[in-house]
Amino acid sequence: MLGDVLDLEQVPSAETNFFRRSADVLDRILMGEHRALFHGLGRFIKAGNRLVYVAGNHDYALRYPPLQRRFIDLLGLTALSVNITFADYYLDRHWRIYAEHGHLYDHLNTHHGGEEISFGTRLVRDFIVPWSERDFHPHGRLFSLLNNIRPRKNIIYYLNLLIREGKIAGSVKHKLLSDIKSVFRKAGMRGAAGAIDLMGRLLPGRAMDSIVGELLRENPTRYRLIARSLFNTIADKKDLNFQPQVIIMGHTHFLEKRSFGSARRYLNTGTWLDTVIVSSEGKVIAIDDKIRDSCPYLRIEKKNGVLQTDLISAADFSILNIRNLRRRFRRYGVEY
Repeated sequence: MLGDVLDLEQVPSAETNFFRRSADVLDRILMGEHRALFHGLGRFIKAGNRLVYVAGNHDYALRYPPLQRRFIDLLGLTALSVNITFADYYLDRHWRIYAEHGHLYDHLNTHHGGEEISFGTRLVRDFIVPWSERDFHPHGRLFSLLNNIRPRKNIIYYLNLLIREGKIAGSVKHKLLSDIKSVFRKAGMRGAAGAIDLMGRLLPGRAMDSIVGELLRENPTRYRLIARSLFNTIADKKDLNFQPQVIIMGHTHFLEKRSFGSARRYLNTGTWLDTVIVSSEGKVIAIDDKIRDSCPYLRIEKKNGVLQTDLISAADFSILNIRNLRRRFRRYGVEY
């Protein structure tokens, strides 16, 4: 499991202490509507199978032993006999695989100096969750899409469209920008908050929206470059006794399959979230079934002595055509 399997950040909780909050959310997820899934996982492990749980930025708390023991208990297992490993990365020497979630290469989601709350966590808790729960009757929960919108920079244009259509008032957008600035300030990023204030006075309208969009922008293509460099450096960085042939990450929410030469592969497993494409005019173009249901399983096998890697759709178990998905994203203006 390659991180962010459990969203311990986006589930609301009245607890403010980091450990109590994480334990509270963990209990509610594993014993709630997903109970059957995790009981099945427990049976899978009891049958003698091994699980490696690599923490991501949304389930970062599972790096801590008390939360790990609680996770094991909730699966109906005992810590002395369970075949679970919690790790920051996964290695397979036979297949020459190195895998990690990938958030450590994203400065906004790295827990610098052991901090319990990263900027990305603050953004989720203080902005995305509260706004996603707002209900602007009679038009429904217009902001439930916020965490799913791609490109993320077009969130601001989505708001402008809602204002033009009379679904929200201009003051709602002002409040939303104020909350974004508050997140930057709480995270110690006063320069970004000040930039929004300054540009709001000097460059009102579309220019201001562009500035905010750039602050929210994601860059999945950067991970391709990171993966390419890791092939040359990861063995030394992690003191490996083998040279990886396959590097796997998640985090970006963008499926990826790339070859570097004849023997090196980079794969990204995408996301379980629905992907909502929004144009630069703010229009929801598509909630694309092929994009939405494509969070894959990864199949690695050797055929005629040649390593083959495929991303398999969780919807129908077909092999995903990443090139076609990338072409469709680009048609919608998503940098991919």
